[in-house]
Amino acid sequence: MLKTHLPYLFLLLGVFLLFAVLLPKALDTVGQDHLLAFYSQAVEQAGALALAPPEETPGILERDPDGYTGSYQASLSGYTGQLTLFGGTSIEPETEALSLHSQIQGQNGTAQLLYQMGSGAPEILLSDSGEYTGQLTAPAGSCYLTLDLQDFSGDISITVQPLEECAIM
Repeated sequence: MLKTHLPYLFLLLGVFLLFAVLLPKALDTVGQDHLLAFYSQAVEQAGALALAPPEETPGILERDPDGYTGSYQASLSGYTGQLTLFGGTSIEPETEALSLHSQIQGQNGTAQLLYQMGSGAPEILLSDSGEYTGQLTAPAGSCYLTLDLQDFSGDISITVQPLEECAIM
């Protein structure tokens, strides 16, 4: 039985030695800053996959390149689904303080505007009909602004901006 696993053990030992010897040399050559920038970019791209694509989102979704800011306008009729509109995953977010203004005018069904940070429970910012204006924090890690709609008919308006822009206006 040991003979059948012997090639795998040698392969595993070879891979371990390769990393033990070459990884420190690669870090010196490439530089830790380059490696960290590559890792940060990979994390951000993975986090962007959770966002609803604008072309598949009912209404008009205009998302800024950072993923965290933009606007969403929609008049929906009997829509059911979850729309992750803004957010992302980042080691160091470009904008840490965000200003949110949202308005939901529901006629039928249910709507919830949720803010999820990390793996914690999402915070319900607005439920069914009403208005919410407030400040959000986009810490390192992941955070997302999501609409959860069940047979919803009505109008929705959401704007997320960097807090600095709101102070100027």
